[in-house]
Amino acid sequence: MIDSLRSHPRLRRDFPIVELTELKQVRRLGTESPAAWFTVVCHPKEAKEKAAKQAPDEIAQLPEASHGR
Repeated sequence: MIDSLRSHPRLRRDFPIVELTELKQVRRLGTESPAAWFTVVCHPKEAKEKAAKQAPDEIAQLPEASHGR
């Protein structure tokens, strides 16, 4: 399913970054069969590039204790 979303022409044009961000196995009430819930997030390419460029600057500004030391 993720591959079909990634190859869809409209998504490739406007939101080329398709990620599976959450996957949960659940048991539906009243049934014995398992089910799964998942979340798919689509990002525009520019937003992802912008976030990647900002991340190092934001980490450098955190207090020393926040760096995991």
